[in-house]
Amino acid sequence: MSDKSKLISAMSGIEPHEPQDDDSIFSYKNVSTGNFDPPAYIVAFVFFFVLGYKNFGGFEKVWWHTYFRYNNILFLIRDYKFGTWSLEAKTDIEAAEDLVPELKGKIRSAARHADKILKTEFKAEIEKGQFYINNGYGKLRSTYEFYLEETKAAVVALDEFVAQEEKRGRFYFLDSINRTVPFILFKKLKPVHYLGRGTDTFLELGNSIKMKRP
Repeated sequence: MSDKSKLISAMSGIEPHEPQDDDSIFSYKNVSTGNFDPPAYIVAFVFFFVLGYKNFGGFEKVWWHTYFRYNNILFLIRDYKFGTWSLEAKTDIEAAEDLVPELKGKIRSAARHADKILKTEFKAEIEKGQFYINNGYGKLRSTYEFYLEETKAAVVALDEFVAQEEKRGRFYFLDSINRTVPFILFKKLKPVHYLGRGTDTFLELGNSIKMKRP
């Protein structure tokens, strides 16, 4: 038995459903969310590329969704942010929730066969030389250099500001984000940290420095 046949067998009992005109996505309710095993792209591969289900498209924070019937209950399956996927049901919510472990088990089982199918296809493409390695160093380096220059300019501006204020007998220290002089925080902010962490770094610095008003 081929891997595709094994995958189809693992998904037995799950049948595609064509929604009617009045079958709104808002009529479905969540019965399982935040699923990451298997990842959403594998779930999509199983339903769309192997089983041939119709992709009904995306909406807010969703790239794809489709419908199926299992044990006479209508389900909607979709991806969500962070590579997760969700199951929704239209009616018989309690019964649908009871079926969730069974459905997830079927999808996980199908995913194992999907991995083997993908391995075979990828191997064939690699042997043809049809692949590339994405090197993000160029973009990362240019972004780093941009923020490095921004940080240097901020440090210079900070030094000038502090020098002027000290002449006036004023001393400013922040314990939180201040919209009027946020560049003061750049004084202890390394460019590479700003590049990767941004707001988190601001907050950490803000909590570690006390504020004294003149």
